Amino acid sequence: STNPDPRPDPFLYLVGGPGGSIVNRLTEQYHEWDPFRAEHDLIFYNQRGTVLTEPYIECNQYLGGQDFESARAEIEAQMPEAWRPVQEDTLSLPACLEIYREKGIDFTQYNSLTNAQDTADLMQALGYDEYNLYGLSYGTRLALSIMRDRPEQVRAVILDSNFPPNLDTMSVTASSGYEAGLQLFKECAADEACNEAFPDLEAHFAELRTRLAEEPLATGDEFFPEINEVELITHLMNAGANPRVMAYVPLTIEQFYDGSSDVYMRLVNRELPPLESGGDATPIPPPVRDYDYAEMSELSNDYESAVYALADVDREQYVQTRYEFVKQMLQGSSREQLMAFTENFPPQTAADLQERLEALSDDGLETMLTLLHFDFTAHVDTSDLVNMLVNCYDDYNFSSYDEANAPNPYDLPEEMLESDKEGNRDTRAKCSLIPTGRGPDWMIEPVSSDIPVLILQGLADNNTPPSWSAVERPTLSNQFYVEVPAAPNGVIQQGKCITDLAQSFLNDPTQEPDSSCVAQFEPEFV
Repeated sequence: STNPDPRPDPFLYLVGGPGGSIVNRLTEQYHEWDPFRAEHDLIFYNQRGTVLTEPYIECNQYLGGQDFESARAEIEAQMPEAWRPVQEDTLSLPACLEIYREKGIDFTQYNSLTNAQDTADLMQALGYDEYNLYGLSYGTRLALSIMRDRPEQVRAVILDSNFPPNLDTMSVTASSGYEAGLQLFKECAADEACNEAFPDLEAHFAELRTRLAEEPLATGDEFFPEINEVELITHLMNAGANPRVMAYVPLTIEQFYDGSSDVYMRLVNRELPPLESGGDATPIPPPVRDYDYAEMSELSNDYESAVYALADVDREQYVQTRYEFVKQMLQGSSREQLMAFTENFPPQTAADLQERLEALSDDGLETMLTLLHFDFTAHVDTSDLVNMLVNCYDDYNFSSYDEANAPNPYDLPEEMLESDKEGNRDTRAKCSLIPTGRGPDWMIEPVSSDIPVLILQGLADNNTPPSWSAVERPTLSNQFYVEVPAAPNGVIQQGKCITDLAQSFLNDPTQEPDSSCVAQFEPEFV
C-alpha cells in the first residue's frame, strides 16, 4: 500500500487460467491496481506448479523439439476411435509425466481444491485476520472454492467474469461467444437512434443466416470474395472485443440484408473510421539507430541458440539452467548478466558472444533484451500442464465426450462447432493419460455463501458470458450484481468507473455500491 497505515484487510488477486501466472506479468499490469493501494495492501501469488514456483511443471521445458511420432500407435490404441488421431503434444505426454513421477510429483494435487487450501494457508502464514478476494475468470472459480472450503477469514469477494464450478463449461464454448453477440441486438433496441434506424435488426439477422447459408453474398473483392453464414455469425461474435467494429455492426447487417457489403469491406480493409490524426497520412520516419539492426538480431539469435544447445549436453541440467535464464529475463536483465550467463556455454561460443555483447551499443542491447525477453517468456504466462491437470480434475472427468458435444442451443453451423469438438477430443485424450482422478461430486454443486460478493459482468464478454454468472447467483445470498455494457472479459480493466465502484464495495461491502457510472459504456452505433 502507498498508505503508511493501510486497512487491515488486504486485497488478494486470484489469477485466471487455470495455470496462469501473475507474478511474471506484474510489472506490466501493476498500474491497473494502483487505485487499490491507497487503502489496502495488495497480494499477488502464483498458484502451485506455475512459472516461478517450485516445482514449475511444464512439459515443453523437458521435451520441446523432440519427435514422439513413433509412439503414436501405442498411445492411440488406448483411445476410443472418436479421439483419434491425437495431437503431437499428446504423444509426448507419457514421457513428460514419467519425468515428473520420478521427481515425486502427485498429479492428484493440482486442482481447485488444493489451490483453495493453498490460498487460505498463505493468508494465515502472512498473519492477516481477514482479507478480500478478487478473482478473474478461473480466479472466480477459485474464489468460490475458497468461499466454500475456507471461508473463515474472507471479508468480501469481487467476482469478475464468472467461471462457476457448477457449470459444464466444456460443452458451451461456441455458444458462449454467440450469446455475447446477441447482446448487441438488445443494446441497439435500447438505443433510440439505433432502434429507429434499424427496427428489425434481429429479425433481419435471423433471415440472413438462412439466406447466406444457401447463397453467400458476393463482395467483388479478390481476397475476400463472399460472405456466408459463418462469416456473418463470426462478425457478430467478434464485435464485442472491438468497439470500433461494434459501432458498425447494425449498419453492416442491414447492408447485407439489402445485398451490399460496402461498409463491411471498408471495415475489413481498415478504412473506417477515419484516422485519429484527421486523415493525415504523413509517413512516420524510421527510427534513428546507433547500431546495425541485422547484426543485433543475429547476435540475439546466436545467444538464444546457445541456450537451447545446452539441452544436447545434459537435458536435466539444461532445464534448470534455462529456468534460471527465464527468471533473469522476467526480473530484468543487463549486459553484465548476459555476459556472466555465457559461462554456461562452450568456451569458444562464450568468447564470441562476449566480444559481440561488449561492442553492442546501449540502445542495441535494449532491443536485444526485448527480443530475448519475448522469445523466452512469451510462453510462460500459462503452464499448459497445470491447466490440463486442473481441468481434468475439475471438469472433464465429470462428463462424457458425447455429452459435451451435444449442446447447440443456437443451431450454429457444424463448421463453427468443429474447433470445440476437436478441443474436446484432444483434452479427453490427454486426461485419459493423466492420473489426476476426479473431484468429489459436491465440487460441482453451486456454492452457497452469505459472504458479501460483488459480481462484475461484461455484456460483450464472449469467454464468460452473462449466462455463466446466472448459474451461480441464486446461491449467493449477499450479492450485488453489476452488468457493464459493451465490456469484454476482465471488467476491472475498464477504468476509473469500475475501480471506484470496486473500492466503494470494499470500503463497505454491506452497502450496494453506486454503479450509475457504467452507463458511460453504452455502445455508440453508426
